[in-house]
Amino acid sequence: VSGDYMARNRDMVATDVIYSTMPMYQSGAWIMNLYPGLIAGLPVACDPGFSVSEFWDRCRHYGATQMFTLGAMHVYLWQQPPRPDDRDNPVRCGACIPMPAAIFEPFKERFGIEYISEGLGQSECMPYSMTDRSRPKWKPNSAGLAREGLEVKVLDGEDRELPVGTPGEICVRPIQPYTLFSGYWRDPDATVKAWRNLWYHSGDLGRVDEDGEMFFVDRKADFMRYKGRNVSSFEVEMVAAKHPAVYEVAAHAVPADELATEDEIKIVVVLKEGAEASGEELARFINDHAPHYMVPRYIEFATDMPHTPTGRVEKYKLRALGNCERTWDRDAAGFVVTR
Repeated sequence: VSGDYMARNRDMVATDVIYSTMPMYQSGAWIMNLYPGLIAGLPVACDPGFSVSEFWDRCRHYGATQMFTLGAMHVYLWQQPPRPDDRDNPVRCGACIPMPAAIFEPFKERFGIEYISEGLGQSECMPYSMTDRSRPKWKPNSAGLAREGLEVKVLDGEDRELPVGTPGEICVRPIQPYTLFSGYWRDPDATVKAWRNLWYHSGDLGRVDEDGEMFFVDRKADFMRYKGRNVSSFEVEMVAAKHPAVYEVAAHAVPADELATEDEIKIVVVLKEGAEASGEELARFINDHAPHYMVPRYIEFATDMPHTPTGRVEKYKLRALGNCERTWDRDAAGFVVTR
């Protein structure tokens, strides 16, 4: 069911070639690439891994017209130095999830891509919303409409539906067979917990606007509570990533000393090759471009990040490392946040 939906949603035609760099044990490889290819009768070119420097050359090699990138993969492609042949590639359509709004149109223009779709999903339900060609233009950072075959709601901690625009947990249940997973392998307790009150609880926080468009807010496990406010690590990262020296950034919570239920915000930053920046400079940049409560107390520079094979930063490893002598402390440095 998901494969058929993706074949139609990604506007696949008889002459398309799908390019996949995802590991074969990951659901995205199958539902976004392999199954749509089988259903549409299209060739799927598979490489064993994602290479930033060779990606477009591999697309040329295969004649690939359909691409799928996840997490920071397309951001890495965007951050490469421009080349005269950037547009000289056969890619026609891409599913780039999530594509930052600031580079959505510039990415298409630079690499000559006609159409980019976005969405939300996970292995248990891939996807539960997508953009498509039904609208000439989607709102910035929109993940589209709930997909066919599913009922999708944004619920609070008591599984009550939240008003339009209010963030909560994205929960789904099928209205057609085989649109969700059947359960966790040999783990009935986890299955029952995830299916509380007959809703599958995704662990993703999001909101739905008055037009039914869905927007990702954060992973529930990565949401931070700072001075009585719920702060999205995803939104903090989006702001910090706009600094011209930043190559990659991850935001996570550090327990506050004063109150166990409160967090301090920390970002770990990898700078672009040859670039320089200080903790104070980044804090001021965030303060100038975001609400004051998003300014991190702690900023740490690293040479790289721990990643999953699909490119997601393993934040649990960063949280486990905690602070160290390299960590810049906003309060200790006497930095004053302006409102």
